Amino acid sequence: MYIEAIVKKVFVSSLAFLFAATFSTGQAAKKTEKDLSFQKEAEEEDLTPTVQLVDLKYTLPSWVTVTGGSILCQPVRNSFGYAAVEEGKMVCAFDHDGKIMWERGINARLKPLISVGASDMIYIISKDGDLNMMNPGGLLVWTAHSGFSVTEAPLPGRDGRIYVRGGSDLACFGIKGICRWNIPLPEQNTSLPIVELNEGSVLVFLNKEVDGKSVAVTVTPFGEVSDEFCFSGKVVQVEQCFFGALVSFADGATGLCAEKDGKPYSKWAVMAGQEGLSAPTRIITEGFSPSTALLLTGSPATAIQIGVLDGSQKHVYKTDFSPDALTYAGRTLQGLVLADGSHACCYMPEGEPLWKATFNPSKKWTYFFPTDSGNIGLCMRDWVIEGYRIRQNIGFSPDVSSYHPKNNRDYNTFYDKTDLHSTNVSGPVISPERAEDILNSFSEGKFGTREKDWIPVLKNELSEMILAWTTLNSQQNTEQPFFCKDFDYTRTVLALTANSGTGMYQKYYAELLEKVRDPVVLAEVIKSAGISAYDPDARMLSAMEAIAKKYSLKNSNESVHIAICDATFEICRFMGRPAFFAKGKTTITRLLSPQYGKATREYARKTLEKFIEIGF
Repeated sequence: MYIEAIVKKVFVSSLAFLFAATFSTGQAAKKTEKDLSFQKEAEEEDLTPTVQLVDLKYTLPSWVTVTGGSILCQPVRNSFGYAAVEEGKMVCAFDHDGKIMWERGINARLKPLISVGASDMIYIISKDGDLNMMNPGGLLVWTAHSGFSVTEAPLPGRDGRIYVRGGSDLACFGIKGICRWNIPLPEQNTSLPIVELNEGSVLVFLNKEVDGKSVAVTVTPFGEVSDEFCFSGKVVQVEQCFFGALVSFADGATGLCAEKDGKPYSKWAVMAGQEGLSAPTRIITEGFSPSTALLLTGSPATAIQIGVLDGSQKHVYKTDFSPDALTYAGRTLQGLVLADGSHACCYMPEGEPLWKATFNPSKKWTYFFPTDSGNIGLCMRDWVIEGYRIRQNIGFSPDVSSYHPKNNRDYNTFYDKTDLHSTNVSGPVISPERAEDILNSFSEGKFGTREKDWIPVLKNELSEMILAWTTLNSQQNTEQPFFCKDFDYTRTVLALTANSGTGMYQKYYAELLEKVRDPVVLAEVIKSAGISAYDPDARMLSAMEAIAKKYSLKNSNESVHIAICDATFEICRFMGRPAFFAKGKTTITRLLSPQYGKATREYARKTLEKFIEIGF
């Protein structure tokens, strides 16, 4: 199949592409445990467990959770459970057993548009076009105005940036809420979401066709729009995956649109009529590993589990559902869960039904979701979530999940390539004037493509800074490396990277915190880590905890201790309560110990009071 290129709306050429409050029912729980015991024995004997049949019309809920308002959107997965938008300008989060973890109000009317990015950051859209970011603890960290009416849930990028789109606009925001660029992009097909390809371009479908074939463009992370190109058929679904974008067509065909050197191409394609594909075909990625997806094709649907990288079929089995009638489709630890308006079913990997649930027709619900713990949840229209334990997972632990968190990655393909870095011979490569320009741009935003010139140089400088301190620590009587001598320039580079609004430099800070031994420089690195604030893997918090231990007996290092207090507060405030209880609390509490100076102890006490003030 082929994609045909269109340049300035003129058909030019064709290129090979992509197919041109809570209560429980003890008896029900005991019965579930008995059934699961049978299931376990059956699995050990290589037997198929008996399917669990549940009619919710005759079943009491295992738990009922009262919310602050009706749930307005499909709850979205995260590492601790689910998040959703409620009526009354509220956002809530709850765990696998329906326990409300927090509910927070936002001073704006909210659209039912919510997404979760790396480190469980939550992004919500208000009706006036504002993008709001909440941390996993429910604290509203920042609000940014897009300037247009947003039409779909935000798309988290791979380095902390966030994309939002309207019918004729596309914008990119940094991890601190500064708009990096905003471009007009008319005639977008808002029925198909924007997705990131494997190298980082954003795939945007347009509201136009050529001979019945869908037209799209790609947009780089820096706002550069490609020429239009045309698919070989009408695309009806697109799903982002690690290797690119899985697409399905009106005739039932599927394939993987990938990217190489910034250019889209067809990784693989399966035509309609081949390998059992027929219309309609629906792609399911939720709950599956990055290398796996599932196709539901035909009606009633055949389920085909595939390897995403090559499209190879792993498992094939029949279901009782029509793809067009589904209200939910995704995988839990128990298996594939499908639901429509009347019933739900869980299929094990080989296709055997594990359980089937029939909904109570007299109860009105809006959204269905299954959990890894063996519950199903129904968001009702009367401010409650009803949960039913259908088949309990023995030994279920929240540490094991079918949810695959998003991880940070660079956009290396799109950076300008350079080896430029500062040395004793060449001196600093970033002049004071250029440094001021970059810093102002990071603060004011709308710098667009200029970013791809700055990022690689700043990465080089941080790498050289780490090397300099590594060399200084390991050798004696040698010339001091550049970054060990020029403190003012070191401070400049740290300020630029700390204010960049990306998630790329934190790993360098963590390593510098381990290498730097000069208390003055170390305090500056700690300060920059706090300004950056984004610490997805807690490496910076861990490094500062180690520093607090190392410098515990030296009152002359109180500037370092105070910097640790400030940085720990800023990082935990940004990352949320999980970061505070995992690392931050231990560090600040340590600084209250008698082995530290009076000024340090007093500052640590005040820092803890600041945490209390923000609800920690």
